[in-house]
Amino acid sequence: MLLAKIFRENTPKQLMVLALEQWIQPFIAWIPGITGFTIRYVFFKLIFNHLGGFSYIAPSVTMQRSYGIRAGKRLAVNRGAIIDGKGNIQIGDNVLIGPYVVITSAQHSFDRADLPMIMQVETKKEVVIGNDVWIGAHAVILPGVHIGDRVIIGAGSIVSHDIEAHSIAVGVPAKVIKPLI
Repeated sequence: MLLAKIFRENTPKQLMVLALEQWIQPFIAWIPGITGFTIRYVFFKLIFNHLGGFSYIAPSVTMQRSYGIRAGKRLAVNRGAIIDGKGNIQIGDNVLIGPYVVITSAQHSFDRADLPMIMQVETKKEVVIGNDVWIGAHAVILPGVHIGDRVIIGAGSIVSHDIEAHSIAVGVPAKVIKPLI
């Protein structure tokens, strides 16, 4: 039943991207140096919805459902980050994503007591990250969040609502603590 759900919810192109992520990503995730960065860039350029100019994708980064990710120029994703584009993610230019950041654009519902959690419907909500954004280590960006241009998200923050442009936001849940001049 779970396999039928996967085939029902995805187009043939999306299924191909899912297979490539599962079979190729683990092998290229650990290639060191400039060779690894180049191979990962080319791979993700092929399977992202869009990937602008050369981007730095560190070893051990996991992209899931990358058919829903659109990123601009000079994206830098550090070690251990997990980005899930099921509900679509828009990332601007000059974005730094710190180590072990999680960005997700879908989450499980839990409103049907008659269904196990794994069979619940997923809610998809687009995430938008503006230009010139730095997301600190171990931050979590939840579905439906819009982060404005020129924003710093502090390490360990959980972003559950929109963050205005030109600001610094920290905490659980993340709150703007001051403007970024």
